[in-house]
Amino acid sequence: GFRGLKLIVDDFLEELPPPSDDSSIAPRKALMECCSSFGSSRHDLNTSLTAIGLLWTIADQDADTSSIERALAKLVLLAGDSRSEVRNCAVNSLFSCIVGRGQNFSVEQWERCISDNIFGVYNQVLYRGGESNKEEWNRLTAT
Repeated sequence: GFRGLKLIVDDFLEELPPPSDDSSIAPRKALMECCSSFGSSRHDLNTSLTAIGLLWTIADQDADTSSIERALAKLVLLAGDSRSEVRNCAVNSLFSCIVGRGQNFSVEQWERCISDNIFGVYNQVLYRGGESNKEEWNRLTAT
């Protein structure tokens, strides 16, 4: 299944109708879901890392902001993976996506990006850090 997904993203993604076409939304959404599922799969680390790269490929090729936001949300979820390699790859891809596409964000998109994605990753890090970090976070935010 993964080889088929990789083939579609690498060789046929440009054949989909443009993101502005409503008929293109469902296939792109399904491709992102598949990439996210393979990214969180415990079967093979290299598959997970490649799937994260494919997610970025879809977002990079697609200028539609809803696709970018979907890809960022998937990357935030993958940033919480128990495998450090997957977490690092997801975080790096997330910030590459933000840097690469951020100049086109509206003020509202930046607000959502910061609150949902950047703080989403931050919360994942806090959760993985253990209770001492949670207690420190509670202490710092109690003002």
